[in-house]
Amino acid sequence: MNKNNLNFIIVGASIAGCSAAIMLKKNGALVTIIERSESIDSYKKLCTHFIQPISTPILQEIGLLDFVKENGLKSKAKFYTPAGVIESSGPYSDKETSTESYAYNIERSVLDPELRKILLEHDIELKMNASFKEVTIAEDHCIVTIDDNGKNTKLECDVLIAADGRTSSVSKFCNFQQQEFQNDRLTIFAYFEGYPFGELETHQSHFVIDGNDMGFIYPLKKGKVLLSWYYDNKSENKPSNQEDRIKFILEKMSNAFPDFSFDSLKCISNVYGYNHFPNQLRNPISKNIALIGDACASVDPLSGVGCSMALKSASLLTEAYISFKQDGVSFLDEYLKKYQEEIMPHLNGIIADSRINYNQTKESIQKKYLPIIRDKSLRDDYLNLTGRLIYPKDFQKRYLFSSIKQSKTHI
Repeated sequence: MNKNNLNFIIVGASIAGCSAAIMLKKNGALVTIIERSESIDSYKKLCTHFIQPISTPILQEIGLLDFVKENGLKSKAKFYTPAGVIESSGPYSDKETSTESYAYNIERSVLDPELRKILLEHDIELKMNASFKEVTIAEDHCIVTIDDNGKNTKLECDVLIAADGRTSSVSKFCNFQQQEFQNDRLTIFAYFEGYPFGELETHQSHFVIDGNDMGFIYPLKKGKVLLSWYYDNKSENKPSNQEDRIKFILEKMSNAFPDFSFDSLKCISNVYGYNHFPNQLRNPISKNIALIGDACASVDPLSGVGCSMALKSASLLTEAYISFKQDGVSFLDEYLKKYQEEIMPHLNGIIADSRINYNQTKESIQKKYLPIIRDKSLRDDYLNLTGRLIYPKDFQKRYLFSSIKQSKTHI
């Protein structure tokens, strides 16, 4: 790769693919993006709709932040633990960069079509109803065969980017190495209307830790809300039909949030979810191919990182491309390095959290969270960790230091 401006083909026009296309095009690349859906208004359904504060600069870069602010809800997490509540007022604050930001809750039915409109505004070639079939990799380029509205078409590029999700057809065809890690929880979620908190300036997304289970409340626009419940896959209580699942979610939420009233909520969707969702990782690069978003890492939706890691991986790929143009570094090797340094620490923490410690008790869970409850600075750090503004190892150091200090104080 010795050209000044590379030619990219991106497979998948969801968050990762569209974001990468926009940022690469803004930095001089030639980009074609293909999407198997027929309609520009198609969208991903299995999603928490939670965009973490780590993504705010990227939303700004791709020209989407104002749209998200207008069409989503500004949000901040609030955690309910056996030891007490973890929350703080005001925005998330990144102590390293002194920047402030919020999370945003926005429906994918609103977000995904807007991203594709931005593609067209940047004169990026978007092929709808087009799917990847195969790729031939030469020494310095790829020949990609696609099904373009029923017609086999060959396209040539310097780099092929797979942004085609968890079941990536590109990674399967190219035999990318894949690792799976156990996830001990099932989940079900559904959309409801009649959320009682109105159009507040800043909504809180509520997360409750209930033994081995967790429940999430994601407020959305116009009084809508997404309720999700994550529970032990060894549980004998597994509702099997739509009516029982709706009842199950509302009962779990009512018990976990006794100060909330769910009586006014009306379910307006099917109940979605999964019974088996192992964490899945693939190597981000191979020869002239890069993986981004869920094609590279698809982890427990409980973490709510899908949208943010899609945006982050697209951003890191673009940063690597800029370094390639300016300094002549190996483009894909630079992307791999950035991915391992900036994304993998979060993914490793999420994979660890998706396992259930069956030896823990309510008392041991209380003991784990008590240092956070007692220390305001540590509460802020915990919220920043869940917003992916700090790395797990940095939080662990601060947690250990605070715990030791508190143990001396509370003797």
